[in-house]
Amino acid sequence: MSSNHSGPSVPEITVQIVHIEGPRKGQIDELSATPVTIGRDPSNSVVYGSEMRRVSRRHAEIVREGNRFLLKNLSPNGCYVNGQPAQEAYLKQGDVIAFAEGGPKISFLYTVQAARPRMQPSLTMPSRPSVSSTPAPTARASTPPPGVARESAQFTIQFGTSIKSYKQAAVTLGRDAGNNFVVSHPRVMPKHAELFYQNSQYYLRDASACQATLLNSRPIHTDSPLQNNDVVTLGDGGPQLRFLGQGRFAEVIEQPFTPPPPFTATPAPQAQKPKEPSVKDVLKSFFKK
Repeated sequence: MSSNHSGPSVPEITVQIVHIEGPRKGQIDELSATPVTIGRDPSNSVVYGSEMRRVSRRHAEIVREGNRFLLKNLSPNGCYVNGQPAQEAYLKQGDVIAFAEGGPKISFLYTVQAARPRMQPSLTMPSRPSVSSTPAPTARASTPPPGVARESAQFTIQFGTSIKSYKQAAVTLGRDAGNNFVVSHPRVMPKHAELFYQNSQYYLRDASACQATLLNSRPIHTDSPLQNNDVVTLGDGGPQLRFLGQGRFAEVIEQPFTPPPPFTATPAPQAQKPKEPSVKDVLKSFFKK
């Protein structure tokens, strides 16, 4: 006979730093340990290169206080939250932080997962070993069940320098101004796609009427459930959004390919021919004898 006692559980929070302007544009840092430090020093959690002189070696830090996050400026060059200078500021989903005026910008996002209760050690009676089988991997959910209403949920979308948050059942994306989130791109249709939440699951729907919405590089024909790190493409060769979980989407930016410089062989040094003596040198040599 045994008894287990659970201790207090602490939510597990992962911070995601989405770089939206600067040399690291398009990159994402995922961090579970706090404080999150930012600067040019290699010991920081988020590191900028030495060429970013506006960013101090230790520019700022983000400290967790329970389920909130506090940004602290540590640099004389300052920090800006949503365009406003801030020495200290509590951060919300999708806040845009600039490190120094005209410096690199990030979008602050985070996910919260309920932690399992901490189990205290207990004495148990020995038992026979049992044969256990490895559980099958979780299959991707199917289309939403009929008759189930959509539910209001959190959506946060970052594209370029634009970040918007919504608390509603669905969000439309397209080139037309009537969409919830407008994506100005020649490959995007006037009304291109719809994101919605139903039955505790986020879904993607093609609204282009020509199957121009791709999920992980494949056109979708029905409402498709989304899983973490899925990539949504709006039009063939169009802009891409990565699903980060909990209704958060961030632009995927392909890093441009820089070809290596052409190889040029260095010519071998040529042996110098011996200098032929001039008439003047010959006469000098003759009269010295």
